[in-house]
Amino acid sequence: LPDYMVPAAVVFMSKIPLTPNGKVDYKALPAPDKLEIGIVAEKIKPRNATEEKLVRIWQKTLGVPEVGVTDDFFDLGGHSLLAMKLLTEVERTFGKDITLVEFFKEATIESLTRLLTEENTEKSGVKVIELANGKKDKAGIFFVHPSGGGIHHYQELAKRLESDHAFYGVQAQGLDGKMPLHTTIPEMASAYIEAIKKQQPHGPYILGSWSLGVIIAYEIARQLKARGEEIAYLFQFDQGPFVEHKSPKDTAEMLTEMFKRYFKVDTEKLRRMEENEQFKVVLKKAKKVKVVPRFVRVADFQRYITVNETQIQAWLDYEARPYDGIITLFRSEENMDKGDLQWGKLVPTVNIIDVPGDHIHMLHNPQVGVLAAQMNRLLKETDNS
Repeated sequence: LPDYMVPAAVVFMSKIPLTPNGKVDYKALPAPDKLEIGIVAEKIKPRNATEEKLVRIWQKTLGVPEVGVTDDFFDLGGHSLLAMKLLTEVERTFGKDITLVEFFKEATIESLTRLLTEENTEKSGVKVIELANGKKDKAGIFFVHPSGGGIHHYQELAKRLESDHAFYGVQAQGLDGKMPLHTTIPEMASAYIEAIKKQQPHGPYILGSWSLGVIIAYEIARQLKARGEEIAYLFQFDQGPFVEHKSPKDTAEMLTEMFKRYFKVDTEKLRRMEENEQFKVVLKKAKKVKVVPRFVRVADFQRYITVNETQIQAWLDYEARPYDGIITLFRSEENMDKGDLQWGKLVPTVNIIDVPGDHIHMLHNPQVGVLAAQMNRLLKETDNS
C-alpha cells in the first residue's frame, strides 16, 4: 500500500461489536491508544492565525485532541477520503483551492500553511508535478494530462512503477481560470516542453500519455526531436491520433456526447433542467462510475467541461505530421480488434502491448498493476542495455 493508506494503528479484538441489524457498531469500537498512532507529548504549537485555524480543522476532521503543525496527516489516522473532506473545509475557510496532489507531497499543517499563504502568480500555469521520486542520474518519466487537464489519473500507476526513474505528471495551464487555456496542440506542446526542461534539460526523454493527451505527447516528441533531442520512449495508452467530434447543439448534447460511453444519459430529460442542474446530474453519474473523482465539485466540473471542449477543438484543428520514431502502444482489451489505432499512418514502428481492462479501468486497480509491470519490464531492459 502507498504510505497514506497504511493504517496508523491496529487494535486486536476477539469480536467485532454489531448493531441489532447485524451491521458493525462503529460507536462501540475502542479508540486506539494515543501513543500507538504517533501522538507524542511534544507538539509544535501553532505560530500564527492560519496555523491555529488549520489545527482546529484537523482536530475536527481526524477526531483527535492534539495536533502539532509538523505532524503528518496520515500518521494521525488520516486517509484519502478524509483528505478530500479536509481540503474542502480548507477551501471553505480560506477561499483557496489546494489539490490532493499538492497535499499528498507533504501532509503537514506547516506545509499547508505555506501553500495557503505563498503568493504565486503562476499558480495556474503549466505544472510538472512529481508523483513518484527517482534517482537524479536517471531520465524522468513525463506523462501529459488527458482531457480535463488534470493528472490524478496517473497516481496509481506512478505508485506501482518499481523503477529508478522519477514519474512526473504534466498539468495543463488555466485549470483554475486565472490564466488563459492553450488553444492549439503545438502551443501546448511548446509550453510543456519548457516546463519539462526545467526538470530535465536534455534527453533522452521518456514521454507518455493516455486518452486525449496522446496527441500532445506526440507533438512534444516531434518538437523535441526537431531540436535534436533523443526520445527513449513514447508510451501511448489506448488512443489513436485521430478523433471524431461534432459541435454540440447545447449543453445537454455536449454532456451526452462526452459521457455516453461510460453511462446512459437522457439528453431530452437534461434539456428540461436548468443548466446548473444538468451538470449536477451528470457529475453524480460520473462519480458513481469513477470517471470523475468523488472530491470534484460542480463548479470544478463545469470548468473541467470547458477545458475539455477547448482541448478537443485543439485536437480537431491539429494537422498531424509524421514522426520518425517508435511508439509503444498499450492497448486495452476493448480495443484489441482495432490494430495499431491508426498510429501506423504517422510513424514507421508501433510496438503494441495488450493489457487488461477497458479504456478507463486499465488505469484502475487491479488492472493498472499489469500495465505498470509491463512498463517496468521495458524500463529495466533499457537500463540494463
